[in-house]
Amino acid sequence: MSRLQQSLQRLQETSAQATARLEEELEVRRQHINRLESKLERQRDYDDLKREISVLRSVDLSQIPTGEPGKSLEHLLMERFKALQQAENLKPSNTPDALGKWTNDLFYLKIVTYKDI
Repeated sequence: MSRLQQSLQRLQETSAQATARLEEELEVRRQHINRLESKLERQRDYDDLKREISVLRSVDLSQIPTGEPGKSLEHLLMERFKALQQAENLKPSNTPDALGKWTNDLFYLKIVTYKDI
């Protein structure tokens, strides 16, 4: 009987140690998940910012007629946006979009000043 009790006690100790080790591992993984969720939250708007930067980089400012040197980027972008809007308004509704991706991208474009870039 004593041998069975010793065996049972060893089994309980081993089980308690395994449980403690698994709980520690679980806590480490929970902390890792929390760090990853925090990182994801900080990068949530990454895709929007990436798209906006892509649009800004694709703007061909050389096509914008500038009567005055030294116009701000914000002013140049506003002029380009207005020109594209006017072209969109003049385009017949049953023809393909002559402006391509401009009309969709500029709809979402947030105008920023030159110092914000």
